[in-house]
Amino acid sequence: MVGPRSALFAQAFFRKVKYITLVNLLSADDGFAGPGFYHPAQAGAEKVLFPEYAKDFRELAPGPSSQIMAMFGGGAPGINAAIGLEGPYTIIVLANLDPPAAEQAASRLSAWLPSPAGAGRRRIVRAGAEPHGGPAPVGAPGAASGGGVGEPEVQIVPGRGAGESPRRSQISTAGASVEMLHSGHLPVVMAMVNGQGPFRFAIDTGAAGAARLDSSLVARLGLPVSGQVRGGDPSGRNSRVMDVVEVRSLEIGGARFEGMSAAVRNYNERHMGDPVDGILGFGLFSECLLTLDYPGNRVKIARGELPPADGRDVLAFEMSHGVPTVKLQVDSLTMDADVDAGSMGGFSLPASLAAKLPLVSEPRVVGHARTVSNEFEITAAELRGTVRLGRNEFAGATVSFQPVFPMANVGSRVLKDFAVTFDQKNRRMRLVRGGA
Repeated sequence: MVGPRSALFAQAFFRKVKYITLVNLLSADDGFAGPGFYHPAQAGAEKVLFPEYAKDFRELAPGPSSQIMAMFGGGAPGINAAIGLEGPYTIIVLANLDPPAAEQAASRLSAWLPSPAGAGRRRIVRAGAEPHGGPAPVGAPGAASGGGVGEPEVQIVPGRGAGESPRRSQISTAGASVEMLHSGHLPVVMAMVNGQGPFRFAIDTGAAGAARLDSSLVARLGLPVSGQVRGGDPSGRNSRVMDVVEVRSLEIGGARFEGMSAAVRNYNERHMGDPVDGILGFGLFSECLLTLDYPGNRVKIARGELPPADGRDVLAFEMSHGVPTVKLQVDSLTMDADVDAGSMGGFSLPASLAAKLPLVSEPRVVGHARTVSNEFEITAAELRGTVRLGRNEFAGATVSFQPVFPMANVGSRVLKDFAVTFDQKNRRMRLVRGGA
């Protein structure tokens, strides 16, 4: 048994290690000039404080202009930190908030700084939970004007920093309206990647970041690995490391997105539907309107904005972890719920809420779920009450319960009856039952 004195000593020791690691990262002259990372044989290594605690950050190797461009982030529920090295600038953000609060702030600061000439792309090293197996979000809102008379044929807006949304989005005046294909419950579109294709991409509004590529597509396109990212699902448990590649362009009809990072893994290992070549995350559409018209089998991308939220047809949403989160009322309880086109379920709730709701019967096991990093049972029961999402009411709905994620979820079993439009710039979502 560990006594209080031993516990305090261990706590102080590990705090010291974390502190010294940060000191080593920032204490050397010229940002560890030379190979770009600490090594005892490096010139000037004798100036590093407490070298026994130094980490060999090979991700800090300078770019072509000898400038270091990298961002580090990580955390856990209630704590988040980010360190950005932007050439001559160093960004440090500490937050007593859930991830990715610090990373979002660091990314916004990064976007405001001038980019050193020839610095090349920023390398991103991140630890922590990430929604639905995609990179943890590190975006910050950009600025763009809506469509209107006299505007150019193509609207070009700068993207957010760190590659989690496109560096540039080009939306034609007419926008894009393409057929919605399907892979199981997932909406799918055909897209060009770096001028090649078309390829099948599923759209997952429950996935943060811009895009992920299947490993077979990366091999076919010959894309080199530019880094790695550690990620998993929102539980933060059992994360895994995935390679990252850079995508020059991605086109869907009259919409073109340029400059983004994409995580890589085998997205067809579960055989949930027809094979796909990748996943388009919510961050890809940060500068435009995205409409998933399930009844009409169309995916639409356009300029403009939705009208102000009224709590009925147009709902406000938050993006605390890179995906849209709305208010959902389940009987007498009001909770946050992710709007998740990547989920095959309907209304999914944390298992802890089952005892607080009037149910027709005890929840029973109805299935087995697997995410990128967890497996668990799903239980369900009929609600003796009503679920409300804006003006839409679902009396006697079947609600499911899962033991892993802390938030509720509105999945494709509900969304399939609506045309859903997302306006990320203004954090608004519109639901039209029966299609647009």
